[in-house]
Amino acid sequence: MQIVKLNIKNKFRIPYEYLERLSNKTSQTEGWLFKTHTYTKEQLISSPEHHKIYSVTEKIGTDLQLWYKLGQITEDQHQEYIEERNEVEYRLKRLNESIQYRKPTLWEHIKQPLIQFVIVVMKNLPATLKERFLKIAAAKAIPLLKRISNSISL
Repeated sequence: MQIVKLNIKNKFRIPYEYLERLSNKTSQTEGWLFKTHTYTKEQLISSPEHHKIYSVTEKIGTDLQLWYKLGQITEDQHQEYIEERNEVEYRLKRLNESIQYRKPTLWEHIKQPLIQFVIVVMKNLPATLKERFLKIAAAKAIPLLKRISNSISL
């Protein structure tokens, strides 16, 4: 068997690019007065970038483990692969933690109790008033109230 000349760091270029993209999305906000995060925690965790980090590193691992077993890469190359894989895992773990424990914006912090209050009020309204209020809100296309109306069963 012939030893393959590989640049292991170059193989991990794509996962590092996706880590960077995902990291940038984590702190991205929109709005001027009522700033909110552009992406929810759930959207970030289930994002295409997140999935591609896993799939690309898994493919790299499968290829390099096979080549190592076949004697096509050196022990040094195998160790370099392990170090790079560990680095990607470490960065992804840190990124997942930063997503999970991300602080809400001021508006997100204020908005959540307001939504909960409206839900409690809506649940305690008589059915006829609730239906009337929801129809008015839906007709005026107020996004917040439309979301609340979808979460409240009549």
